[in-house]
Amino acid sequence: MKSVAPDFVSNFDQLPAPRPRVPESPAATRDADAVLRILERLPDTALCGLLDTTAGKVLFADAARADALIEAAQRSECAVEAVRLADDAFRIDPRTPASDQSVLIARALVKWRAGEEAAMRAWLLFLSAHSHADAGLWKMAAHQYCTAGALDPVFAWSVNDAAWMAATSADPGAHHGDFAVAMAVAACQARLWGNWSMLDTLAAAYARDGDFARAVPWQEMAVRLCRIQAPDDVANALTRLDSLRAGHAIVAGDAPVAACAAQLAALDSMARVLATPFDTGRDAMDVVAQVEDSGLFHRSCRPRRWSLDMFLDNFDDATAGRILARFADKRVEGAICYREIDAAGQPSGPAAAMFFGADLPLSEAQVAIDHEVRGPDGEILPPIGVYRRLRGAAAAPTSPSLH
Repeated sequence: MKSVAPDFVSNFDQLPAPRPRVPESPAATRDADAVLRILERLPDTALCGLLDTTAGKVLFADAARADALIEAAQRSECAVEAVRLADDAFRIDPRTPASDQSVLIARALVKWRAGEEAAMRAWLLFLSAHSHADAGLWKMAAHQYCTAGALDPVFAWSVNDAAWMAATSADPGAHHGDFAVAMAVAACQARLWGNWSMLDTLAAAYARDGDFARAVPWQEMAVRLCRIQAPDDVANALTRLDSLRAGHAIVAGDAPVAACAAQLAALDSMARVLATPFDTGRDAMDVVAQVEDSGLFHRSCRPRRWSLDMFLDNFDDATAGRILARFADKRVEGAICYREIDAAGQPSGPAAAMFFGADLPLSEAQVAIDHEVRGPDGEILPPIGVYRRLRGAAAAPTSPSLH
């Protein structure tokens, strides 16, 4: 598979400002205006499900339905059906990638198991873009957002967050009204206009472009959907509405902190890892560990959550519950999972997990589940997955109960 990622370079100032691969702004704005006129006429009771309107289809986000679809995808024995269900689940999930409840991770794993690596790489590129934005490298961030969007068009959060950065960054150098509007419209189109957070981004983009006549009604619509899809976020959405009504563009988050040489090197290393298509024959956790070792991630998106979900997937529900309870210990930073492997190379039989952390030396790693993990001839079985590698750890911990 040929990578669609651009060449990654360390000198980010050499990168031209990216342009979105979406229709010209006038046409995109006409499409958006037509949708807004229809949405404004709908009562709140109609803001659900799939609507076929004169401006095109509108699909409203629904967390409960998304959860049901992703569960069906995980149960499906047909790879094609599983991928279709997972994509449908993600399209209607109102929760952001930073949410622990989002179906993002489950969808990427379903596609990975079906032999499709683009969804996982797009998500990791998305996180890498956040790290570049945090370091004030907004051009590189925008390139990676756009690349993630090209890799996985269903993952509309990549273009949404590119728009949000260009519209609301505390760094004026990141501002680009035309770019923000085009990317925000592209995200809304990908989600068929029914995700409150993406309408919120579109409002901010119009404000950055100086078009408050459009920004205010879009934010009003975002607030209406937010009350249905994410009630906990209504207060913040209303605050932004007040700012827009007062004629102020939205400025979000802390100012970027310029990257030091070591961080630049780590970010460049991460970008190069993500520029190469992944081998789906490898364990997905190994891929995540490789990327974790290559650089930094955006703090709110927590890739360790991905690692934890895959780690827990090796256990039954009761055991997974015990592991989660063990992770409540603030000293715990990582674990190694052991599981018996059958002749086909699949996990089977008893499992064991070992936990360690900053004040839990490897030599004193604590065993959470006490099972002997040996093969049929008494040989010691290797770990099949590692949750969050420790920096500087030369070898896995050992324990008499596992050997």
